[in-house]
Amino acid sequence: MEVYAWARRHPGFAMAVKGRHQISANQPIGSPSWQDVTLNGRKLKRGVRLWNIGTSMLKLELFGDLEKDKPVDGEDYPDGYVYPPEGTTDEWVKQLVAEELRIIRLRSGGFRREWHKVRNQNEALDNAVYARASAFSLGVDRWREPS
Repeated sequence: MEVYAWARRHPGFAMAVKGRHQISANQPIGSPSWQDVTLNGRKLKRGVRLWNIGTSMLKLELFGDLEKDKPVDGEDYPDGYVYPPEGTTDEWVKQLVAEELRIIRLRSGGFRREWHKVRNQNEALDNAVYARASAFSLGVDRWREPS
């Protein structure tokens, strides 16, 4: 509730987000829905806009970007290349890759893809996914170099 209240007070600056792996694989961010907020024991109907984030699609994109080779001999960096800033700790890198995609066989004979934690701390991955969703919502993918 504290986060919702803060986001409500800063509508043009902050987005209240919720990760949803169920969102279709081709939708990084869904339409916002209004979330009721309780403030000081008082319920505010439609208190804050909550954005659902398609975490599975964004994790797939990130893990694909992490596999890109570093350019050599003055080549340009490929779009989406991930280069951590100087001073990035091993712990941060471990958190960034703290999940793996598994294929689960269903009783019906079909399959389902699920993300599973391979270690408890995954805040760097969550932050990267939410930052990417925020960038997408701002239209970063449509930005072009000035000509």
